[in-house]
Amino acid sequence: MGEQESRRNVVAHTDVADTDTAQLYAKLPDRIRPEDMITEQPAHDPGDPTLGGRDPERDWMLRYAG
Repeated sequence: MGEQESRRNVVAHTDVADTDTAQLYAKLPDRIRPEDMITEQPAHDPGDPTLGGRDPERDWMLRYAG
């Protein structure tokens, strides 16, 4: 049996498995009340690129010069 034929068999087999997977997800999860939802989360300040020994101005120049 050639490699392409074995791939076809694998694809045909996964199509059958997809119907089983579809049945697993046929029921929707429980609803979340609006009171339990989080509208926003505090974000961290962006890191300082110069702390790692990088110079963003030099990096920009090297990338776009030329």
